[in-house]
Amino acid sequence: LLERSYHSEALRGQVGFEIYLPPGYAHSGKRYPVVYFLHGLPASSRSFRGASAFAEALEAAGRPAILIGPQGARDDDSDPEYIDWGTGRNWETALGTELPRYVDAHYRTIPGRRGRALVGLSAGGYGAALVALHRLSAFSVIESWSGYFEATDPSGRHKLDLGSGGANALASVPRAGDLKAAL
Repeated sequence: LLERSYHSEALRGQVGFEIYLPPGYAHSGKRYPVVYFLHGLPASSRSFRGASAFAEALEAAGRPAILIGPQGARDDDSDPEYIDWGTGRNWETALGTELPRYVDAHYRTIPGRRGRALVGLSAGGYGAALVALHRLSAFSVIESWSGYFEATDPSGRHKLDLGSGGANALASVPRAGDLKAAL
């Protein structure tokens, strides 16, 4: 796994990510599908490191793909829930729009929906479902491993109130398909 970063306008700073390139990538000239994996929260700015088990699973499956494990939190903001909070804290936009654009521009991907999967664990599962449902034209596969469906506080026992009915609806996976309700 290689560690890289890109500049995010949505987060107003650098965002780290791990990337796994399949065997033969350097010499094949082929384009590959991309699996984006969102880690759980609360977390630190370094929690994206450690996707090697997922890279090994890709290799064992014999289905060559690029794996991207992005940073999903900052040390001073460890539970951003993969949603857009406002200036400098727009995690959903950073990981759902900017990161795939960056990866497609810098690596030999199968660009667009047919070449992208978004997978997450726990809060990352919530993030994967929410981000992908808001961007159905960008991801063809969505997997939520032990994810939940409403933004919660770090304890996981209380729904977050994001300040308005519209904002709360946008952060609700069950309501994500009905974006008109959030406006």
